[in-house]
Amino acid sequence: LMLCALILPAIAMEWTSEFPGVVHLQWPVFIWLSLTTLPFYAALYHSFKLLSYIDSGTAFSELSVEALRTIKSCPGSLGLVYAVGLPLLYGVADVTDAPGILAIGIIITFAAFSIAVFAALLERLLGDAVKLKNEHDLTV
Repeated sequence: LMLCALILPAIAMEWTSEFPGVVHLQWPVFIWLSLTTLPFYAALYHSFKLLSYIDSGTAFSELSVEALRTIKSCPGSLGLVYAVGLPLLYGVADVTDAPGILAIGIIITFAAFSIAVFAALLERLLGDAVKLKNEHDLTV
């Protein structure tokens, strides 16, 4: 959160002073970057909750599956925010003559969607393991 409050505005001010042609994109880029931190912090919080479930011995429970379900949606929404913001990055890359910015945005988008797919796989596997554990507990 400190990143959003202190560092991003400073970066935005320095960026516009260095590239005066992108002054009109200062606030859209700042708001877009601030929006990308929300799914990240949500995934971080739910990852911590999942680790606490594992630490307390309740790794194979519905609480863990629910935490993974939330973690699964966070990278997907982060990838969606980046995919929506790619035209904004194209404008910045065009004005600043830095095509690497667009490449980084595309890489982050695909990485976020890959992480979402992996989390969905883990959620499915953990859900099946919880069902098997519950069936096993009922038979014993």
